[in-house]
Amino acid sequence: YAIGDHVIAKFSEDDEHYRARIESYSSTSNLYTVYFLDYGNLDENVPVDHLYSYSGGLEAIEPLVRRYLLNQVTIETWTNTVQSIIEEKLNDNIEFTIIDENNSIIDVKFDDAIYADHVQ
Repeated sequence: YAIGDHVIAKFSEDDEHYRARIESYSSTSNLYTVYFLDYGNLDENVPVDHLYSYSGGLEAIEPLVRRYLLNQVTIETWTNTVQSIIEEKLNDNIEFTIIDENNSIIDVKFDDAIYADHVQ
């Protein structure tokens, strides 16, 4: 399998099979990392015998979730600023701007007004 291929993968947590996309492959360990299209989680160290091809008809169905990246957010920024914003705004509407959509990943930047109360 190649990076970007859509497969059915066995999830290590529950031993069930779900639609996934190959994210990476380690030739030294012969293991894959897969992204589960309908749940948004990753599973690392997936052996090839836990991966199965599927038809184009199934691939045509849109994923049920999307991955989001916060524009220019580092671990430090997340810990010191963004995490408190998310916790405070939980279950509220948060307006954001989509900067770039590519490969089922949407890069977002929160409006500056949201940061105003949280950044010293």
